[in-house]
Amino acid sequence: MSVDDMSVHWAESELLGAGEVVQRLNISRGTLDNWRKAKRVIALRKGLRNYVYPLRQFERLKPVEGLDRLATLFSSTEEAWEWLVTPNRTTGGKAPIEKLREGAVDVVISAAEGALDYA
Repeated sequence: MSVDDMSVHWAESELLGAGEVVQRLNISRGTLDNWRKAKRVIALRKGLRNYVYPLRQFERLKPVEGLDRLATLFSSTEEAWEWLVTPNRTTGGKAPIEKLREGAVDVVISAAEGALDYA
């Protein structure tokens, strides 16, 4: 799946190219690439070699805490982001990304593990 064929939840997320993320966060391109390779950020494929990054995953000029732990639970970053932006009852009816932004890392990890147990 690529960014070009996403659901409505994805459209609610502002997606930025690498250059825009680097500029907004005032970081180097190498830092962003390292975050992507270490799965500290959600990077969605756009084309063969390009990525876009949902802006909602950054807070205080860095990735939201817990994304790295969450990303390892899913088979793809697209699947992880789809789950993160879809409100569910185990995260109090909020999108899990919002719970992460509130600092509820353990709640979100537990919710993801529970959701994946049924997959």
